[in-house]
Order: sequence, then C-alpha cells, then structure tokens
Amino acid sequence: MESYIWVAVGGALGTTGRYWLSGLVAQTIGETFPWGTLIINVTGSFVIGFFAALTGPDGRLFVAMKTGRTLAWDAEKQRIANDEEANRLLQRPYRQPWVHPDPKSV
Repeated sequence: MESYIWVAVGGALGTTGRYWLSGLVAQTIGETFPWGTLIINVTGSFVIGFFAALTGPDGRLFVAMKTGRTLAWDAEKQRIANDEEANRLLQRPYRQPWVHPDPKSV
C-alpha cells in the first residue's frame, strides 16, 4: 500500500509543477508557440533522469537512507557489498504464483 501512496504523491507533485511551470512560461513568453510544453518536457526529462541516476534501478538511495549507512555497490555481483541487511531490503516480496484449480475439484 505504501508504494501506491508514493506514486500518488509523485503524481500530485508532478502535475502541480507541470501546471505551474506551463502558466509561468505562458505569462513570460506568450502562447503563440507551445513553449510551455517544450520546456516542461525537457525539464521533466532532466528531473526524471537525475532522480533515476541518483536512486539506481533498485532503489539504493532509499536503502541507504533506511539503514543509515553509506553503501558500496558491487557491480559484478549486482549486490551491496558486505551488508546483508541492506541486500534484504533490495529484495522484493513476491506472492505465491497463481495455480490453475483442478477441474475435478471445482
């Protein structure tokens, strides 16, 4: 459930920022060309790229914040070096796979 909340918060911040920046550009430059859309898309791409590079594909920054330690990433093993607690936090909890019921028991 927590991931849904973070997605909602990110969406709300992104939407609000996009609306604000579009209005600012329209007031400053004018509305004859969609400069607001262009600037928003370039800025948004930069922010997403920066955030993705900062956190890594597996959320390493958040694991470091949660453990309160500086972590060293082992690129060869694709694990955090010498920290089993942090490696456990990187693992995703998966549910059991769905199994087709036996037609005879239905």
